[in-house]
Amino acid sequence: MGYPDLRIVTIQHPLGGMPADEAILKAQDAANSIKEMIIG
Repeated sequence: MGYPDLRIVTIQHPLGGMPADEAILKAQDAANSIKEMIIG
């Protein structure tokens, strides 16, 4: 797609029907992964 260095963070599904506290943990994990990609 023209972005050879594009890094992707994925979140396991399903999210629908998941308790909010579990969804928050998944979001925090994704945010940590993004942080690591940006600052190492």
